[in-house]
Amino acid sequence: MSAHKITIQQIADRLGVSKYTVSQALSGKEGISEATRRQVLETAKSMGYKQRRQVYDREAPQTGIASDAATSPYVIIWIPYRERGETEFWQRVLSGIVAGCDERNWEHIILSPYDYQGRLVVLPPYLDTSTCLGGLSIGSFPLTTIHAYVQTKLPVVLIDHDERFADLDAVVNNNLEAAHLLLTHMAESGCEKLIFVGQDHFSVSFRERWWGCKMGIEALTGTSGAKISLRKWSIPYSETDWLQVLSSMLDRLEPQDWPHGFIGANDHIAMELQALLVAKGIDIPAQCKVAGFDNIRSAGSASPPLTTVDLGKEELGIRAIEALEKRISHPDRPRERISLSPQLVVRLSC
Repeated sequence: MSAHKITIQQIADRLGVSKYTVSQALSGKEGISEATRRQVLETAKSMGYKQRRQVYDREAPQTGIASDAATSPYVIIWIPYRERGETEFWQRVLSGIVAGCDERNWEHIILSPYDYQGRLVVLPPYLDTSTCLGGLSIGSFPLTTIHAYVQTKLPVVLIDHDERFADLDAVVNNNLEAAHLLLTHMAESGCEKLIFVGQDHFSVSFRERWWGCKMGIEALTGTSGAKISLRKWSIPYSETDWLQVLSSMLDRLEPQDWPHGFIGANDHIAMELQALLVAKGIDIPAQCKVAGFDNIRSAGSASPPLTTVDLGKEELGIRAIEALEKRISHPDRPRERISLSPQLVVRLSC
């Protein structure tokens, strides 16, 4: 078999591991052991695997993108700058996309839709779009950016974001169902007073998780007559001082206002909240319970291990590539929204 046809799936099948494990090893990312990484690299070399070019960016517009793209079909991946270095969620979504591209022998180019002066440029002038198959947009972007995608006339799939007015396919996590699962579990664990901690305008996911918690309260109080209260703390999560703000909010809580449980809008918030509570002498879960969303790797090793909801990461990327391929083949079909179901992961924090 020729080198360029060896795929990540074939390497994974040879070793009996997942495509994600192979992708992480080949791209040099964390999350696997060094022994596994060496085994994957040695197997890939013995099978004649040809490493595909990983990332292009505005930082180096003279990297030969145009000439490469002219000979190979490629996909544009738009991702905010702020998410580039985040390894627990967005890099895992990206790994799923890369694995899907590799399976199809597609190249991929990673860009921000904005230049360093903040100007909207979804298709830089140095790109040759003649062999561009389409685009994938990771995370939340303003409606003006989504409309700019539409104006490219390329097939585009939104990932973890949905904009119905743009008539674009979307692959998302079911945050409403995830929040309902989590809130129901906390209520069954004896929590009658809850506080949700997040920042609405940080992401669509944060807003949906808050809405899902409110819907869960309405469902529980309506069917069982349970008396459950839910408040929201809005923190400046996008700012560097958000932890100090959260700590001050905890300090100002009156004894009668202390909740039975906190829900973080994501695992990062929940784990930092846990650390603050422990530092203030609060016993988790005896005095207060804590839970989050996403099931990032470090959630299982938190102190105590964090109860959370497992949401799609690699699977988001894989399903997005499948949706893009389907859109390329059937450009006139109605818009499709693919929603991935969550799974509750119960640990010691609740």
